This record gives sequence, C-alpha cells and structure tokens, in this order.
Amino acid sequence: EITGSAAKAAVYDIAFGYDELDAAAGPASTKIEGIVGTGSSTDTSEPAHDKSVGNAFDGDYSTFWATVEDGTLEEDYLIADLNGEYTINKVAYTKRHHETAGYNCTGNLLDYIIEVSTDGENWNQVADGETIDGTTVIEFEPVQAAFVRLRATRSYHWNDAMANTVMTVAELEVVEHV
Repeated sequence: EITGSAAKAAVYDIAFGYDELDAAAGPASTKIEGIVGTGSSTDTSEPAHDKSVGNAFDGDYSTFWATVEDGTLEEDYLIADLNGEYTINKVAYTKRHHETAGYNCTGNLLDYIIEVSTDGENWNQVADGETIDGTTVIEFEPVQAAFVRLRATRSYHWNDAMANTVMTVAELEVVEHV
C-alpha cells in the first residue's frame, strides 16, 4: 500500500490474470464504461506502432498511449471525459509492460497527480503519490466529477538523461462510488 496526499493506492499486477480494478473496486463501486480521452500530445514518430489516446481506455493492457518525447513532462496530461457527472472515489493507472523490459518502459509514471473537474476547465487535485509496477489503484474521498486528469510529475526513461520527458498509459480506469 502506498499513501499520497488524501489518497491510498494499492498495486495489482496484471500478471495475476484478473481485472485488477474490478477486484479492487469492492461492492460499493462500479467501473465507468465509455470513457473518451484527450491527451496533451500523441507520439506519432513510429507509424507502425499506434500510441493514440484511445489505447488508454480500450481495456487492452498490451496497447498504450504516449506523449511526444519533448522534455515537457510538466505540461503532459491525459484527460478522461466520463460523458456525464459521477461521484467517483478511485482511479486505476496501469503501466505499460514489455515482455523483455518488464515495467521499465520509457514514459511509465513514477509519480502522479489526479485532478477532477465538473466542467473540464476548473481542476481540483484529489490525489498524488508514486506508482509501483502493474496497476496502481488510487483511492480518495468521493467527489463529483465529469472529467479526470492524470498528470505526471516524474516518469521513467531507460536513458537517465531523458527521464521526465515522456508519459505513457496502458490503461486509465475510473470508478464510480455508488
């Protein structure tokens, strides 16, 4: 268990073969479906590898979204448009995984900030902390939101000199508190 500002995070490894968020959600929670995403940028440098924002919400842990590697991590973000207002209390961030590198993949978040909004313009921070390999389930006090924004304050890069220059997300899931 990891603690951050007003948050509790539990880590579930996708290698166990179950839906981490459903297992962690508990009886008073429901995963929100049909989320539409917006990213600060999308890496299109390798046309053969789709890194589009939709990959972060497709339920497929083998795909991922990536920002342009341009050294502006503080400006990078991923927004989940929930298509309506919900009371939410959990967000799950799943790191990109590679068969040979494991979770040591360029752009994986090491530290994060979760913000929420009801209008997509005014944001309130509800959690921050650090991630661990697999899926980090971030819990916070129930709050009304129509949008959730994930920001990185620190990300991995195999070349230490390039750390904090890119952000990747395999999956971002949001849980409704019912």
